[in-house]
Amino acid sequence: MSTTSRPALRWAVPAGVTALVLSGAVLGPALSASAEVELPERTPEQLLTDLQTADVDAFSGTVAHHADLGLPSLPSGMGGGEHSTDAASLLDGSHDLRVWAAGNSARVSLHGEMGELTVVTDGEDLWTWSSDEQTATHADLPAHDPAAAAAAAEARAAMPTATPEAVTDAVLQALDPTTTVTSGPNVTVAGRPAYVLVLEPAEPGSLVGSVRVAVDAGELVPTRVQVFPAGSSTPALDVGFTSLSFETPDADLFSFTPPPGATVEERTSDGHGMLPGDLPSGLAGNADVPGDVWSYAARVGTGWSTVLVGRVPAGALAAAEGDAAAFLGALPRVSGDWGSGRLLTSRLFSALVTDDGRVLVGAVDGDTLTAAAADPAADLG
Repeated sequence: MSTTSRPALRWAVPAGVTALVLSGAVLGPALSASAEVELPERTPEQLLTDLQTADVDAFSGTVAHHADLGLPSLPSGMGGGEHSTDAASLLDGSHDLRVWAAGNSARVSLHGEMGELTVVTDGEDLWTWSSDEQTATHADLPAHDPAAAAAAAEARAAMPTATPEAVTDAVLQALDPTTTVTSGPNVTVAGRPAYVLVLEPAEPGSLVGSVRVAVDAGELVPTRVQVFPAGSSTPALDVGFTSLSFETPDADLFSFTPPPGATVEERTSDGHGMLPGDLPSGLAGNADVPGDVWSYAARVGTGWSTVLVGRVPAGALAAAEGDAAAFLGALPRVSGDWGSGRLLTSRLFSALVTDDGRVLVGAVDGDTLTAAAADPAADLG
């Protein structure tokens, strides 16, 4: 079973923005597998088609997000800690998020012990609010532009891998002839019966062992995703709804007014829902470093073993300070014919930051990543 391309999912939920990426018991009694969940039979091919053509325009719910990527400890200034409301905290630990969506409008809220992080858009304005810092950022989204619809969709981007759709979208983009697609036992997600798609790389080389996607039997949209590392029965990423409604949320949820006394920053959208200036701690505030911290330039390999290659702006690495500099400096140093740099490894992906300013990221081990750095395609000049 294979597929090489697909239209964008119309399941309107927030997708992920982050500089780095991408057990049922964690999600509690609202999520369970059972042989008693009886549903009309659907083939894996039918379920893949369902995911590509589902048309749900409004919903709300609570998402349980659990990540155990095996990353080094993140400094407090870079979003470390389960109780943080920094979006980077979703790279580790367990969190609950509230999500609402209707048409081009969406709202996502991450709550922690210290406050909340909220991203909200009505399709025209994009707001982010951090109660920890009492800071709001605002950007006008492009209007009367062919890319406006895409911009509004990306503007719903709130947290890395925040929802089942965000993870499913990334996974289905990777489908190719090296993927084996089968069905798993039916499950119950947020009290609703669901089918299960099981995706497995058919060739070695990827850190991903399998991906299990729960597909809602009624609305045919993804409601839970588990990503298992190769050779492991414990998911490194488990994202699923614990409550879910397909009623249209109140329109007032998609408007935002900064609280009295809040600091408000105006930002300019780049036409894709991204806000220049959103840099990792330690890079922000340096006049010589553009807001677009890195741009994708090339790829090495195919399918699940693809390595993306980009370049950070000149001076960005040298400008790193504080937590960002400490984090980069603590990563193991590696070298080869391709040069030298710092290597980050986890259960699902690896990242290499070279001294000449390249960034390589892939769901592969460190050896594969450093080999990719020596590939002519990765030489960005």
